[in-house]
Amino acid sequence: MTSEIAPARGLGSSSAAIVAGIELANLLGDLELTADAKIQWASKIEGHPDNVTPAIVGGFVVRAVLDDRVYWKKIPFLDVAMVVCVPEHQLKTIQSRTVLPTNLPFKQAVKVSSLANVLLASLQKGNLITAGKMIESDIFHEPYRAKLIPELNHVRSIGHEEAAYGTYISGAGTAVMTMISREYARNLRERLQIELPRCRTHITHVGGKESVIL
Repeated sequence: MTSEIAPARGLGSSSAAIVAGIELANLLGDLELTADAKIQWASKIEGHPDNVTPAIVGGFVVRAVLDDRVYWKKIPFLDVAMVVCVPEHQLKTIQSRTVLPTNLPFKQAVKVSSLANVLLASLQKGNLITAGKMIESDIFHEPYRAKLIPELNHVRSIGHEEAAYGTYISGAGTAVMTMISREYARNLRERLQIELPRCRTHITHVGGKESVIL
């Protein structure tokens, strides 16, 4: 297998490989799997549905696991650019998890849950300014993982200067993602290429189509 997705960067390389395998099996075995069936299988193999779900159905997807079943819902997402900054150094997910606390104070958990609620509501209403503010207010994992990813604060600072909506760690890192208007995406990329020359920088977007094997 070959893949253009850099491994150990929080970009979903393992999920992409799993989804590709399921798509191939579905095609070659004439299994006629539904999108939901693919998601259930892929989540079991990957161990969680975070990346496999949008890789299968496309677009922006929210999901939850209850009684060993994945529940998911696609919600509309505006036509914005996503500027990806990919550092040279890798970070295995298992290593990234070791810096996370095993417990959170109840009040802190309530706060971050409310932030997530406002984030989803803002995305559904197309209010990317508020959505970006909620993204950058995460207290579940970024405060702990940021020390492993020094590029985060640098990219976020530049993003603020270039009218970005919000910058966050992609998955467990080390890649850093910035949501920004297509109008300003090129300027942001050019600045990142100059100020972070050891990182690879790409402009992409949230695709809305179901995955297919051609």
